[in-house]
Amino acid sequence: MTAPRLLSPFVRTRTRLGVTIGLVLAATLTAASLPFLPDGDENLTAAGPDEPVAAIPAGTGLKDKATALQEARRTGKDVLVDRATTAFSQLFARPDGQLRDVTSALPQRAKDENGQWAPIDNTLSLDPTATDGLGVIPANPAEKVRFSSGGDKAASGEIRSGAGAEASATPSGGTGGSAGTVLAEAEAKGHTITYTWPGTLPEPVLDGSRALYPEVLSGVDLLLVSRQEGGFGLLLIVKNQQAASAVKSLTYGLRADGAIFRSNPETGGLRVLDAATQAEIANIPTPMAWDSAGKDPESPEKPQLSTATSADVLKLSGLSG
Repeated sequence: MTAPRLLSPFVRTRTRLGVTIGLVLAATLTAASLPFLPDGDENLTAAGPDEPVAAIPAGTGLKDKATALQEARRTGKDVLVDRATTAFSQLFARPDGQLRDVTSALPQRAKDENGQWAPIDNTLSLDPTATDGLGVIPANPAEKVRFSSGGDKAASGEIRSGAGAEASATPSGGTGGSAGTVLAEAEAKGHTITYTWPGTLPEPVLDGSRALYPEVLSGVDLLLVSRQEGGFGLLLIVKNQQAASAVKSLTYGLRADGAIFRSNPETGGLRVLDAATQAEIANIPTPMAWDSAGKDPESPEKPQLSTATSADVLKLSGLSG
């Protein structure tokens, strides 16, 4: 398969178009702006004997630096400093008295339902007990995210009284109403950001970190991807020339609890700010479109009439979470 070639946003083409939007957490940008440290990159520092150590409640089993260093000297093996673990890094005590820091550019672990660190797992499943229409959830995401259950279980997108800031936008940058169906909710630093879809949604087909909602519009499939870095990606798969016009004028809604939306003139996207502090908590990137076949949109070719989403489109780089 020819590698996908990025095109100008919303160029109409006779082959398949992929249109991406979504939500990126501000914490992701902070991590991505750091020098890249691949998994396994090590920084060694000496452990100072007089360095203050935070007290750990008895019986927790969590090791601080002093405890980990003692165990490392006794066993001759590296020992994890449990209390220093974060989503991005782990600290190990070495038998020689040094500390080894392993840092990654993307989050590698998140707290599970028991409050314990566990590897990030974006595998989606349907929670049959969900009563709010958002029953598609990842196993252990970097940040909490929920997708629509679709079908008759989907939730209405009606704006609730006191729900917080509201915004709406079209892929081409216009504005419009936000009523419809709740498509997804994502947590960002204590705030809930909600996407609404202007219409009904079918039940999704789940595959790993991806939820495919077929034929949300005639000739258009919708793909949600739970991302490793937190947040989610939203891809509209436009399968024929006629559907491209409908996507260009499509309006989706946004709302947030305790947050406000501001346009970003530098990127053309939206910033999500804490209403009280004005700190950025997330951003919604500028939509982007590409021709999945790598074809020149002006080249003579018969219109694509199939309504099925082919396997090569679903396997495109960047759609796997």
